[in-house]
Amino acid sequence: MIPGDVVAVDGAGGGGGGGPAAARSRRRSPPLLDTLAVLVPLLFISAASGLQITELSVPDHADVGDTAELVCHHDLGDATLNSVKWYKDEREFFRYTPGESPRTRTFPLQGISLDLAPKSASDTKVTLTQLTFNSSGTYRCEVSADAPKFETVHRESNMTVMGEYKNDNPSRILVSALFNTSLQTHHPVAVI
Repeated sequence: MIPGDVVAVDGAGGGGGGGPAAARSRRRSPPLLDTLAVLVPLLFISAASGLQITELSVPDHADVGDTAELVCHHDLGDATLNSVKWYKDEREFFRYTPGESPRTRTFPLQGISLDLAPKSASDTKVTLTQLTFNSSGTYRCEVSADAPKFETVHRESNMTVMGEYKNDNPSRILVSALFNTSLQTHHPVAVI
């Protein structure tokens, strides 16, 4: 017998009614396992009720010149929102902070042009306009709770911008062609 086993005896030695006398044993789990069986579900319940991003929507692909709406729905649980920040390739370009005035703040970044109208920029979404090839990259939404927990969660997704530049200005195309040629032949760029 192993310590922790429980032995039950059925009957007193063999006769009637309940069949032959038999000893049945049932292994009892150690106290640590009993404790874990109670605590593990509680951890999942508390994690599910805390701060989390419930949806991140970033287009996989977009065309040059188009707009892209980036959506980051979050559930604060019982927390208060401190901020929502958007990053492209690890560099912050937009911040929504409800406790500050103004609530929105932008940071210049190549390839990022924002529509800052209230319907286009909020704690759950931001709209990129006039996409360029430089708009391609990894976009991350970071949501932070306020005191006392100061929790932070984030999710990220990639977007690739593709297509041809839509430009009707021939002089710009010429300068672009000269610039690209000069890079290949190591000659100075002509200024028009």
